[in-house]
Amino acid sequence: MFSMRRLLRPVFCAALFCLYPALVQAAAESEILGLFQRWQAAHGQRSGKALEGVYAPRLDYYGRAQTRERTLSAKQAFFARHPDFEQRIVAAPQIVPGDQEGRYEVRFVKQVRLDGRLRNYPGLLLAERAGPGDTWRFVGESDEITRYAVDPRYTPLARGRFAGTEADFAWVVAHAPNSAALCDEYEDCRCDLWSADARVPPKPLGSCTGAVLSVLGGLDDSGRERLQLLRTWWTSTWTKSSLLEIRDGQWVRVLPDISTTWDDAEAELVLYKADPQQPGRVLVTETVMDDEGDWSHRTRSEALRPVP
Repeated sequence: MFSMRRLLRPVFCAALFCLYPALVQAAAESEILGLFQRWQAAHGQRSGKALEGVYAPRLDYYGRAQTRERTLSAKQAFFARHPDFEQRIVAAPQIVPGDQEGRYEVRFVKQVRLDGRLRNYPGLLLAERAGPGDTWRFVGESDEITRYAVDPRYTPLARGRFAGTEADFAWVVAHAPNSAALCDEYEDCRCDLWSADARVPPKPLGSCTGAVLSVLGGLDDSGRERLQLLRTWWTSTWTKSSLLEIRDGQWVRVLPDISTTWDDAEAELVLYKADPQQPGRVLVTETVMDDEGDWSHRTRSEALRPVP
């Protein structure tokens, strides 16, 4: 779960004070990965008993603070109620330091078969040790769709009628270029766009560290909503905007990508709006730079269509 690039960082600092924390974090990630694999295996076995050594004595279980015993009982009851339940991991876990000292987050995408439906979920587990030398245990379990129902502002999800029918969720996962591992500023980073509908495959987006997602409606009379996606990078004033929908079971761009800036985003510049003079077309506002380095906005009318 860690890159050798992390272990090479000591060339930029005193070896003793830089290498040791990296080794400690790498060891923690390895142990937590093993814990995650036990957690997933227990779900594959549909065994609450196999989860006994995975959870801490108390944990936050899908927004509810409760004991391990209550959690295990709830799991076993869930398995009994849903004999068709299956779960597999479709985006490998990324283990990152959490928002509390000594805590790590495990982020992944799981694909769940439940009551005849197959769905993707951006999962979240929180790992912690009771003290130095103790075993890692999970102190939290949830997924971003559950958290969205509580407060959409604190999740990376967007929800819209991207296929023109019922509303569903979309999100972006960033990863190292040749693996599912977390990327950092010492290497390239790639992104994939996911849908909660497991029939829709993730769409590679190229280089980015993440994305800001917005849902746009009313661009035409189809009843469809579109996903506006602004790519993020480590440091950059400029970004690209994409406009996408789900068509024939695939994420597709419906307009060519355009250039914009984060200053425009903070100013809430409207990049796409329906062309009142030409139904079915969209007024697109792009930011461009001239030869003297001055920025300006250019607006043109374009037809919504799949982009190769």
